[in-house]
Amino acid sequence: MSSILIENGAVLTVDDAGTIHEPGYVLIEGDTIVAVGRGAAADEVRRAADTVIDATRMAVMPGMVNAHTHLFQTFLRGLADDKPLLDWLAAAIWPVAQALNPEEAFVAAKLGLVENIRSGATAVIDHQYIHTDPHNDDGVCRA
Repeated sequence: MSSILIENGAVLTVDDAGTIHEPGYVLIEGDTIVAVGRGAAADEVRRAADTVIDATRMAVMPGMVNAHTHLFQTFLRGLADDKPLLDWLAAAIWPVAQALNPEEAFVAAKLGLVENIRSGATAVIDHQYIHTDPHNDDGVCRA
């Protein structure tokens, strides 16, 4: 099992007390956080880590959850954004969604997921609501 030590960052624990360890460290073994602490990790912990990440001038925190997104709409960002909701849907979103093919749905969803990951989201709940072709749904799920 591999281990990762993230050190020297501002560790936001997101506990009820709002504890911040600055500097602090986080030790991960496999997919489990096994230690969080203030200051430097013990020398034996540092030596045993397979990977050490220097997080100086960075925040270290749990991943966020994006609980509402429409991944296929990634390609449509900024399109007719001056319109009220229903006009925007009728003029831009619904017509484009009708023309979307499975590969475009896949690429749009993949790009949307990359943007989420780069923004700190580690879980995404997609609301795929236009089902003109079941293969489009498959493309989003495949991403």
